[in-house]
Amino acid sequence: MKAFTKRRSIATVSLSGTLPENPQAIAAARFDGIELVEPDFSNVHMSATELRSRRENPGLRVELFQPLRDPVAASSSNWCGGLATTAVMEHSMHRLA
Repeated sequence: MKAFTKRRSIATVSLSGTLPENPQAIAAARFDGIELVEPDFSNVHMSATELRSRRENPGLRVELFQPLRDPVAASSSNWCGGLATTAVMEHSMHRLA
């Protein structure tokens, strides 16, 4: 049977500071990875490639990326906008991984 290694991750929105600063703090606290939500990523002015290098430098992985928040409660007009955002976020996801 294959042994599983537990990995510890933390959501970047649970920390103070900015997303570009958080990977160093997360690594210093001995977490293995980060968890991102769409507003966290879209509110920062850096490319997915730049963010990738910042999280790779201290050896972190993106353990979870939530590109669409609360889709069930969205109105039909917000749903269409959410789908468009999700398509953009999917492109970014591949660059973050």
